[in-house]
Amino acid sequence: MSREQDSASKSPADWSEWKRINQNTIHHTPYEWDFAMDVITKVVGLKPSQVKPQYPFTGTDGREYRMDFAIITKRIKIAIELEGWDKTNSKRGKNKKEHDEFNRRLQDLTIQGWTTLPVTNAQFKLDKMKYITMIRQLISDPQPAPVVVVNQDNSEVLSSIEDMSGMVRKLASNQKENSPITVVHDNSSSLTSIKKTGVVGIAVIAALLVILIFTLSKNVGAPGPTPANQAPIGEPQEFKNCAALKVKYPNGVAQSQEDKDRKLYSNPVINSSVYNANQKLDANGDGVMCDSN
Repeated sequence: MSREQDSASKSPADWSEWKRINQNTIHHTPYEWDFAMDVITKVVGLKPSQVKPQYPFTGTDGREYRMDFAIITKRIKIAIELEGWDKTNSKRGKNKKEHDEFNRRLQDLTIQGWTTLPVTNAQFKLDKMKYITMIRQLISDPQPAPVVVVNQDNSEVLSSIEDMSGMVRKLASNQKENSPITVVHDNSSSLTSIKKTGVVGIAVIAALLVILIFTLSKNVGAPGPTPANQAPIGEPQEFKNCAALKVKYPNGVAQSQEDKDRKLYSNPVINSSVYNANQKLDANGDGVMCDSN
């Protein structure tokens, strides 16, 4: 039989019986009894059978130790260690060895799955309610956040979707006609109904915006229609002579950038189409016609 099972077989019925059973066990210092009477027995929900004074445990060095109070429930094991400045009645505080040993005890308990709660005598005397509340919180099962399910009428949302779908189709049609898009902000019944639907309404708006962006993006690269009065681009113009060509191209026309770069005192326009149509005007065949040098 384990220690916990053995202790459970001697479980007290109430705190009065717990005090009677353990009054001779809790004798290390008077502070331990005071902590039991002023804190432990005042914790709401804590049962006497769950509190074991001077509970034994084995350290990592193989030695047997005892914690001042063990609280054992189905969900947690709490090891309470009461410490005073002069716990050993030596008229001094802990030396280095005692300090290291105390911390090693806490580490051993943590490794073995205990939640450690070291408390100084002065601390609990100053604020007993703090430790009553702390133990209460540790033994309490965490309460899940309540889930509220609302039976929401989505008819308004569906109506809003239909209205906004029409808006999307109209905007797409306007885009195809190259007419400017005007966004009107108003307090229409469609927008008002979406506001009422909260998160659902926001999700609907987001979905419709995605549809709108996708629809418009398909038309971004599409060329617009040719205006009725726009003349089609024809063949390059032919000129009778250089005088006629210089009316439009005062510095002449070069066939390529390379031909232009050979000219030191002129700045001809590079236009291979015009050059090829009027090649007869390049008298010296240097790739530039009607230039000043």
